[in-house]
Amino acid sequence: MQYKNLLENFFETVIKPQQGSASLLLVPENHTVCQQRMEVYQHGYKIRLAKSVVSDFPALQHYAGEKQFRTWARAYIDAVPSTNFNLDKYTFAFPAYLKTLCDDPIAMALAELEGGINVVFMEAESPALQLDAFSQLSPEQFANYQFISRPALRLFQFDYAINDYLTRFRAGENPTSVARESEYLVVCRAQFEVKRHVFDRNGFYVLQALCEGLAVGEAFEKAFPKMQEPMPTPEIIQAWFKDWIMAGFFAG
Repeated sequence: MQYKNLLENFFETVIKPQQGSASLLLVPENHTVCQQRMEVYQHGYKIRLAKSVVSDFPALQHYAGEKQFRTWARAYIDAVPSTNFNLDKYTFAFPAYLKTLCDDPIAMALAELEGGINVVFMEAESPALQLDAFSQLSPEQFANYQFISRPALRLFQFDYAINDYLTRFRAGENPTSVARESEYLVVCRAQFEVKRHVFDRNGFYVLQALCEGLAVGEAFEKAFPKMQEPMPTPEIIQAWFKDWIMAGFFAG
């Protein structure tokens, strides 16, 4: 058998023991010893993946309990093999897969937030937009300006106080409940640091529309039906954009 085929069989045996056949090829004269050796790789592979899932979702594990969380992790590992040489990316699909395993909205939201933080941390770096880029723009030019969000930025809207739960957990507290209240959150990595920015409803929907590629005027038109009183004043809007640019939300 060609070396390429042997490696492919070996790989299949490690990640899918029931399908692979390398254990029958490596040591033909002693299948028992060969199988024992293959089990070292099989167990080691799953242990590494399990450690990755556990390390990326500690708040979710705290909320769900270790037993339930490890049941979810095992199901994910059995169903989703690693396809990237970088193990840090293995858990990117876990929040979406969790939706097939449970219907707890808090658990799914915690997974979405912790998973989103991991994705933002691994995203490509990009130059940030600077405030002085707007010093010469007229009001009309600004209304037609299209911002470009940076790759390392994600927006989250929750029906529960998910960020509050995560903040208390990371502070060493032992949160036992999650309040039912709306949260609007932006996670951004700027200057090699991932930060969570809490938003009000109005600012969030404007930023969301901007991140969809709409010009400033169009973004306000789209966000307006979702906005609530009190409506933002020109001074508040000016402060929004200054804060967003200084936080590194937009690409230069």
